[in-house]
Amino acid sequence: MKRFVVTAFVSFMPAMCAFAATNDTLTASMLYQMCAHSSRETPQAHELAEQTCISYLRGMTDGMAVMQGLFDNGTPICLPSGGSPIDVPRARQIFTAWLKSHPETGDKSAGLAAAFSIIWAYPCKK
Repeated sequence: MKRFVVTAFVSFMPAMCAFAATNDTLTASMLYQMCAHSSRETPQAHELAEQTCISYLRGMTDGMAVMQGLFDNGTPICLPSGGSPIDVPRARQIFTAWLKSHPETGDKSAGLAAAFSIIWAYPCKK
């Protein structure tokens, strides 16, 4: 296990250092590295890159589907101003609090549940 962590860390250290330097913003180049990774890497590094790519793209496509559904239904979204995305630690806190208070949604789409948690946390002012 220790070898896996070290190998995976070393394999993706440049991308992860760049990620940390940009305050949780994953750049297109970093995602490309994860999605078009080399077949010469260790199985553990391959799995880490594969899961990172799949998870990011799944979240993005879920988000687009949610946006389209909200738009089609006329549901307003009022995110915090400033033009920056909600940071990941805050989104995690919002989602876990929302799911804890809405356990009946645990078997629903993760994308929808995450979107509704953000909408719940940032209601539109009337």
